[in-house]
Amino acid sequence: MNLKYYFYELWSIFVDHGLPLIALLLIGILIPRIGRLAIRIIERRLDEDEESTKARLALTGALVYIVQAIAYFLIIWAALTNIGVPAVGAAVPATIVSAAVGFGAQSIIADFLSGFFILSEKQFGVGDYVSFDGPSNPVEGTVVAITLRATRLRTPSGEMVNVPNGTTGVITNFSQ
Repeated sequence: MNLKYYFYELWSIFVDHGLPLIALLLIGILIPRIGRLAIRIIERRLDEDEESTKARLALTGALVYIVQAIAYFLIIWAALTNIGVPAVGAAVPATIVSAAVGFGAQSIIADFLSGFFILSEKQFGVGDYVSFDGPSNPVEGTVVAITLRATRLRTPSGEMVNVPNGTTGVITNFSQ
């Protein structure tokens, strides 16, 4: 065969598949940076003295995380489509993997949902003195940080305690 034909075929494969895959990889690398930039822009617009600033920042972080997860899903789907894997063929393995991850991550999902409701309902904030009476040992202290996954407390004896939001149980806020 002609060597020119092989070079033409290689070039067409690179243009048809290589360049789009490289572009998708670059977009995947940029997604977390764009998320951090969005959070920084929102941080600048919020008033630091306002009570709900920390809750808004945590909710913004959660929203950015969800958007990033959707973007990564779309990038993976586009990459698989580009290399010729049909979406229907990938649906069955994706369903099995999703079910396995869902069962394995039940406590993490419960933590995130509980954290979302703690932040959105403003049950307590940073600086509040609270008591958690959950399924494990009761703990109380001053709230140092709140994220969607956990709440960090400083106990009266000075210990730092990290309480997963899904296990907080009954919450008593002594500051309100």
